[in-house]
Amino acid sequence: MGFNLKELYSNFVKDNGLENDPGQFELVNILDQYKTSLETRNQPLIKRIFSKGPPNKEGKKKGIYICGDVGRGKSMIMDLFYNSLILKNKRRIHFHQFMLDFHNALHTYRIKNQSISNSNDQVIILAKQIAKKAKVICLDELQVNNIADAMIVERLFTAIIDEGTFIVITSNRHPEELFKDGLQRERFIPFIDLIKQNFLIFQLNNFKDYRLDKLTCLDKLFFSPLNQETKNRINEIIGTITGNKKLERNELFVEDNKILKLERTYGNIAVFTFNELCLMPLGAIDYFKIAQNFNTLVIEDIPELTNDNHNEALRFITLIDCLYENHTRLICSAANPIEKIYNGTRNRFEFDRTISRLTEMQSAEYIMAQQKP
Repeated sequence: MGFNLKELYSNFVKDNGLENDPGQFELVNILDQYKTSLETRNQPLIKRIFSKGPPNKEGKKKGIYICGDVGRGKSMIMDLFYNSLILKNKRRIHFHQFMLDFHNALHTYRIKNQSISNSNDQVIILAKQIAKKAKVICLDELQVNNIADAMIVERLFTAIIDEGTFIVITSNRHPEELFKDGLQRERFIPFIDLIKQNFLIFQLNNFKDYRLDKLTCLDKLFFSPLNQETKNRINEIIGTITGNKKLERNELFVEDNKILKLERTYGNIAVFTFNELCLMPLGAIDYFKIAQNFNTLVIEDIPELTNDNHNEALRFITLIDCLYENHTRLICSAANPIEKIYNGTRNRFEFDRTISRLTEMQSAEYIMAQQKP
């Protein structure tokens, strides 16, 4: 029925100069069989009888959850699956945007229907509307970082799959690792159980991180001075490592109910300005939390550091120490090159170490090193 997903994948690999990957091909094979089943679901009985169904062991599953480290090809394969589906009522969206749209719809519904006080009924009503519009939903980069999503996703997804909608999810985390340090995580556990019971969990931990290839091919990751050429180069690199995907807002729980609001993230990649990280009153615990959740950081517009911006310089030293300890990959734009990033006297000794670490963080050996858990 329609396009053969295995052939599309093989052609994509060939056309883009990629390597054949056994893990990716296994996933493609599974999705191809689901594709056939989904495309024939609403056809006349005689056509369904002679159509190939999904794999026996996955036949009763209501979705597939694809997890694995960043750069393994999860989104690429999901997009191939989505684009090959011969269905009109399908939807592909980033998970954070999906949840933002849902919360906005829920807020609007509550204003218009104040007579319905039961919040669970409201969620189910809206879930049915979502399922009516899309019999296949592909959600990219599932990552739960706030209590509002954590408390509602189990009810929402249960109602959607109960309506017969098939859901494909990609995530950098195994279901057991989702919202691991979040507040009131016990209220999120039912969603993990829902995934384990109703979704095929496929771990795509193949041997190669294709985004790393793009980083190691660059001649440098630290750019100066701060001019339009540098800005264009940084934007080009961000587009390359994200696949030109839209950057999303995100939140990180730190401790004692402290929440870091991040303006530009995509998967395990986060983009900051120097002021966002070092002008604000952040410390080691904040920087470690960022490093533990993102394996690649872009820091833009690092100014010349002197005695005049002493506090910002101290925070920058702490930031680089935290990133270095976690083997976080770093891309920067700065007023001065690495060896001249600090022109003060008060922190000269400490900055000698920072300059050494920044230099090492540009090396292929550092980039290829495994990030600490």
